[in-house]
Amino acid sequence: MTPDMIEEGVVCLGIFGAFLLILAAGCLIADFVLPHIRPLERYLESLPEFDDDEELARIYERIDWKRVGRQYKKMLRKSAARQKKRIKAIVKKYL
Repeated sequence: MTPDMIEEGVVCLGIFGAFLLILAAGCLIADFVLPHIRPLERYLESLPEFDDDEELARIYERIDWKRVGRQYKKMLRKSAARQKKRIKAIVKKYL
């Protein structure tokens, strides 16, 4: 390691630290300042509730993954067949 490399590393760390500091300040503003502004608070309250992890887990349990896999393979076969037809048509057209 040369002193030049160390200097570059220090500069990069300084830039990265400044970036993280700006992100931290933005997070603090978003968490503590913005919810106290009335129009923003009403907007945030009007948003629909998001699904929790348990509900998403139940949805994923009901999915028949084997059927999804079969449909995906079928779709790939169809697209491959279409591509072969297109290539043959182009070859016939220009040869």
